[in-house]
Order: sequence, then structure tokens, then C-alpha cells
Amino acid sequence: MSENDSTNPITILSADQSAANELIKKLKAGKNLMELISKTLDSSYLIDGKSMVQWRDYFNIKLPKTDNLTPENLASVNAKLCDAINESGFWHSRAILIEQSIRSGAQEKFDDAFATLVASYSGASKLPAEKTLRTLSEANGDGLKSAISTATTRTKFWRSIVDTLDSQRKVLEQQRWIMFTQLRLDTEA
Repeated sequence: MSENDSTNPITILSADQSAANELIKKLKAGKNLMELISKTLDSSYLIDGKSMVQWRDYFNIKLPKTDNLTPENLASVNAKLCDAINESGFWHSRAILIEQSIRSGAQEKFDDAFATLVASYSGASKLPAEKTLRTLSEANGDGLKSAISTATTRTKFWRSIVDTLDSQRKVLEQQRWIMFTQLRLDTEA
């Protein structure tokens, strides 16, 4: 068996290693591109008038540390958290409404275009295939597709903010129980 034989374990291992290295190289290139896009989006892509970094800072509510739990700290953080949950809930509801409106408008535009195409073939002996009619009807909707994509991104962004704040609320509830349990134990001792 020669070293160049394709059944040689060393050759197979070398080919596998080469394939793995190529895959890792592509993954790193993809990661670098993703990080560049992410950095650009974080600072310059505006959602409802602010960048994602600005919204992150705006909704960044620091929960008190376990060793610094006081009724005053908890009340202060709870008030901020309630305000943030209400505001993010409003923005999320607004994003949903806008997305649904764009989707409805896009569907109506598609339906009108489809009906117009079908009507234009009314005198013909044979209609084109449904897939062809759909493709032709969707041809003028590229701007709407982009608007739907942007609206969906906004909706998902606000959903993630609402979910994060809700998680913080749950942690705050746990902290409240820890504090009251500790106070109770201290008073019983």
C-alpha cells in the first residue's frame, strides 16, 4: 500500500483534516461578516427612532444584588421595570399593528394583480399555469416584501425586549421573596 493510495488511513485522515480546515475557514469568514453586519446594525439601524444600542441602554434596568436587597431598592427597581414593561408593550403592539397592515396591503395588492392577470386572459383559450400567474402577480411586490421583512424584524425586536423585561420581573419577584424570607428569619431568631 503506497502513501498516495486512497485507502491509506493517513491519506484519508489528511483529506478529512483538509475538509475540516476548509469548513472552519468558511465558518470564520461567515462569523466575521456576521459581526460586521451586527456592529453596523447595532449602531446605525434605527427602530422607532433609536438604534439598537440606544434602546438597549434605555431599557437596561439593573436589578439589585442579593447582598443589597432592601424594600426601597426593590420598590425603585419595580417601578422602573413596570414603566419599561408598559412602554415596550406599547411599542410591540404598535409594531404588530404596522406589520399586519403592511401584510394586508401586500395581500390586497397581490390579489388585485392576480385578478387583473386572470381577467386579461379571459378571451384566451387557455390560462397560464397558476404558478406563472402567481410569479407575475408578485413581480411588483419587491418593495412590499422588503417592508414586510423590516416590519417583522421590528416586531421580533420588540418581542425580545418584552420577553427580557418579563424575565427581569420574574427575577425581581424571586429577589423579593428572598428578602422577605430573610427578614422573617431574622425577626424569628
